[in-house]
Amino acid sequence: MVPSRRCGLDKGRALAAPPPGRGVGDGGVEDENTASPSEQCEAAGGVENESTSSPPEQCEALASAIAGVLGGALQEHKEQVAATAQSQDGVVAAIDRLNGELDKLLENAPSLVIMQHSVRISSIRKRISALNMLLKSIQRRIDNIERIISTGMASGSGCDNNITHLLYRNPEVSWIKYHEASTEDQVLEG
Repeated sequence: MVPSRRCGLDKGRALAAPPPGRGVGDGGVEDENTASPSEQCEAAGGVENESTSSPPEQCEALASAIAGVLGGALQEHKEQVAATAQSQDGVVAAIDRLNGELDKLLENAPSLVIMQHSVRISSIRKRISALNMLLKSIQRRIDNIERIISTGMASGSGCDNNITHLLYRNPEVSWIKYHEASTEDQVLEG
């Protein structure tokens, strides 16, 4: 005998309204093959078979629920990250230009104070570059999450693992690069 569950109680499965054109107002449920899972569940007396819910459907329902809840926040965050990355690129370009001008000044007047400032600016440039790489990595992960949510999962097994992997994939690497550049700057200042 196939184990059964109560309707609407499976994990990750959203309760959906009947598709357009089918409703309860037409006097009942149509043929079992064309009825939605919730209509089939109601027709079966409120009990749902295991065979009607499969892992890909659960992942698609989970993905659509996540997209509904986080869609606006992800879009806003994506815009903010893009603006920040663009401004970081501008800052990096300005620092490169200033670094070149300082190099020219060093050729003309090599004093200890000017060299120290040049080293500090170079270390700040490294820190900003590391931060820019971190922002681009975050943007790439957000894009991957949006792509997965919008297309749905092809296979149901491990959908949570895929999203978790995208969220937490090597965050230490970028942070370590940023932290090393920051520490290097503090050593030079001290």
